[in-house]
Amino acid sequence: MVNFPIDRTSFFTDALNTVQNFRKRGKLIELGKSIHCPINIIHGDYDPHPLTGVVEPLKRIHKDITVSVILNCGHKPWIEKTAYNTFFELLSRIFSNQ
Repeated sequence: MVNFPIDRTSFFTDALNTVQNFRKRGKLIELGKSIHCPINIIHGDYDPHPLTGVVEPLKRIHKDITVSVILNCGHKPWIEKTAYNTFFELLSRIFSNQ
């Protein structure tokens, strides 16, 4: 099991709330234009948000995008039993390659 020394639930809840606020205000894509590093999208195959709705807007403003789809996963892989290890293994791999 991968262990990250953070309060995963509150960390990701806070991050998602911030993203949703920016999206509602039309600021999310504008902020995306200032990203100058690779973008790694981790998406559950049962996530209620369509993957194309995440990827397509970013492809218009950024060229270095990697998409990882976690099988048997919804929207919260950090708390889903079937996705937990895969999610944190992906994060470990992403951050160790940066």
